Amino acid sequence: MKRLLFGLAVLWMLGSWAQPSLAQIGTGDIGQQARRSMEMAMMDLENQSAGITEEAMKESIGEAELQAFLEGAVVRLELHPDGRFTSYSMLGGELVSFKVGKESFATGEEWSLDENEWVQRSGEFTVPKKAQKISLTVQAGEQEVTAKCFNKYSGSEGPITFYVGPLDGYFCMGLSEEKGGG
Repeated sequence: MKRLLFGLAVLWMLGSWAQPSLAQIGTGDIGQQARRSMEMAMMDLENQSAGITEEAMKESIGEAELQAFLEGAVVRLELHPDGRFTSYSMLGGELVSFKVGKESFATGEEWSLDENEWVQRSGEFTVPKKAQKISLTVQAGEQEVTAKCFNKYSGSEGPITFYVGPLDGYFCMGLSEEKGGG
């Protein structure tokens, strides 16, 4: 029950942050510093042509900081190299669609609950031939928020998971489990 209430509160906050008149982004120094640190680490990894992996991010920003962000994420989207996707969102909110480049993909109506009570949806998408920007649209009640992910998506040998979580507003990033993805 606590997890459900937390998820609803976070999704409501995401919706209110999307409207500047309701709330101001950047209300906490710690959030801004963590966000800036994550952005810089991701840019460094991209500049080195290294994969943005969980292991590389732990080394760059610290294990505790990365773990806190991942545990606070309200939406996860796994993109597989064969064109399959699986989305996970907390009860009370949902990932309604995602966009890769200019092409948009709905997550569908059918869903199930996984063992941690996350709403799970699956489907197929078109894997881009080159790296493309990605954004995720999350809905909680009447509010819809589109989170533009920090890094682009390109096909890889393994799945890449994009996370949307609260971090000085909301933040979206993709991580791969292997070297060379993300």
